[in-house]
Amino acid sequence: MNRTGLEKDGSIYLTAHIQKKGKRTEILNLESLTEDDVKQLDNSEIVTGLNASEVLIKNISLTIPPRAKVEKILPFQTESLHFLENSLVVPVVHRKKKDSNADVTLFTTTPNALQNHLKNHSQDPIVVSSEALALVRYAKSNFPKTTSLLIVHLGLEKITLVQMEKNRPQKAHMIDKGLDPILKILKKHPAKKDLHIFEKPQFSHFYELVDELKQEISKTIYSFYQDTSKKEILVTGHVASAKTILPPLFQNHTLIKASKKEKEIPLLKKHAISVGLALDACSQDKHSVQFRQKEFTPKSELRKSGKRILSFFMLLLFLSFCVYGIGQKMIQKEHSALQKKIESSLTLDHAFSERDTKIVFDPTNLKNTLNSWQTVLNKEAKPFPFYFKTPKVIDLLSWIDRHPILCSEADTVQLIQLSYQLEKYPKIGATQDPYKTKASLELQIHSPLIARKFHESLLQGEGIIDNKSDISWEVNDNLYRITFYLKGGK
Repeated sequence: MNRTGLEKDGSIYLTAHIQKKGKRTEILNLESLTEDDVKQLDNSEIVTGLNASEVLIKNISLTIPPRAKVEKILPFQTESLHFLENSLVVPVVHRKKKDSNADVTLFTTTPNALQNHLKNHSQDPIVVSSEALALVRYAKSNFPKTTSLLIVHLGLEKITLVQMEKNRPQKAHMIDKGLDPILKILKKHPAKKDLHIFEKPQFSHFYELVDELKQEISKTIYSFYQDTSKKEILVTGHVASAKTILPPLFQNHTLIKASKKEKEIPLLKKHAISVGLALDACSQDKHSVQFRQKEFTPKSELRKSGKRILSFFMLLLFLSFCVYGIGQKMIQKEHSALQKKIESSLTLDHAFSERDTKIVFDPTNLKNTLNSWQTVLNKEAKPFPFYFKTPKVIDLLSWIDRHPILCSEADTVQLIQLSYQLEKYPKIGATQDPYKTKASLELQIHSPLIARKFHESLLQGEGIIDNKSDISWEVNDNLYRITFYLKGGK
């Protein structure tokens, strides 16, 4: 991920191009650009920040159930704290796991402030954060072991002061005066490094500027000290150019020594805000601030969202076509299987198609065939005999098991084979056909007397036997094969 922090400092723009790979963050370059140069930057990487006068920072503590989502409860808890009409509020929640207490930092601005900020930049930044938060990010990056200090950023047209407590901005204030007039005088007299030389009457204006700036800075610092103890001060901005006036500006205050990074990169302090803005955007953690939400969403993000939505619908359309194609193949497969089944049934029973000329089978149009069959069914004068009206296999087995002759001589009679065949039954187009069931038994009977008695009982038509139909009897030693028909009905 690449992000370019951008701070407008007078007529120039201070930029910090930062690259993040995994957890490692690297500063690629620090530059001072003109407005024309800034127009050449990539909008999708630019990060800017509202100054301290445009953002109200307020810290509150809330008691929230451990399992509750802070984001859902927060709007109701903080509603009474918003005194700015139509304000834009970005909450940053500081909460430990399984802790019912949550510290919340509210960053509040107005739509007008955000609109004016965007108008004053020739580019369309992807992120608009807070310069006060950017200075805290810078301090955390260079002084990771320090959790509380005062930060004073010396700009050309403004000076920003931030009170940092527990690695978060507690208060912020902007002095609408900068170093520009002082640095111009120092630039004209580079040899005069001793500030006492400027106390001469001809340099009275310079001394007045320094003294006025000192009073403003001291007043703000002591206002911060009302709620906290005295702290070390981190000075950033045009420090290298203003070394001469630093002692009087921060008289009776302790300045924190330069970090290892600041010593290695001389321009780092000057670009502190732009570096902090880029770090905040690269972090994208729960402490990051983004004012460009809802109607202020960047155009580039809207285009990305539109592309994602379009891609999603294209994927849905593709999946729909795939499902439709697979469905059609399955339907065609079922259609072919049904057609083959019908053809097979008609082949087995050729009389089906010859008995009634109204029954038509068109293999090229299965729908017409089914419709014609449905028409025949609808014209039936009486319900079609769906119920089986002839003895079933289980009935035949029960009859054999209970036959008095076979039961009495169970030791000398053995059933070798049984065959059951439905030769005739009612069908569409031939509903009057009766049921005709053919059965065949193969018995091993050791006594011819018992075999004759069993044959005589069959001829008498006892039980389920149809004695009006043919009864055949074949003998091979003591193996008897009997074929007969069962009683049926319509």
